[in-house]
Amino acid sequence: MNDEKEEKEAVYIFSDEPATQEIKLKSKSGEVKTFTLRELMGDALSKWQAYDASRISVSRNRIDMAPDAFKDYSATLISMCLFDDLGNPVKISTIRNWPSSAINGIFEICQTMNGLNVEGRDKAKKA
Repeated sequence: MNDEKEEKEAVYIFSDEPATQEIKLKSKSGEVKTFTLRELMGDALSKWQAYDASRISVSRNRIDMAPDAFKDYSATLISMCLFDDLGNPVKISTIRNWPSSAINGIFEICQTMNGLNVEGRDKAKKA
């Protein structure tokens, strides 16, 4: 009898279709609008990563952040992932007018959907 466990090679199957998630936003007037969050494709992911990295300057002994490093940070990622009912991207200027609870909640979903936070990276490893 062999006490050694056989190691199996992991097989990962990914889709070339971006993940999507429908969300709803209730306006001040009570109207409920439906939007679609869509996972970033490779070129858009690269643009987000370049934007994210551009906010920080690293030298030998210090790390500096631009004074406006967080300006529209959440809204930028959301605008890259969020589409209206006609399939048009939602503009940053529109997102700026939403309350922080909506922005923060949608931003967190975008991060997870794109593997940009711990939860999203863990989910991708289990796929």
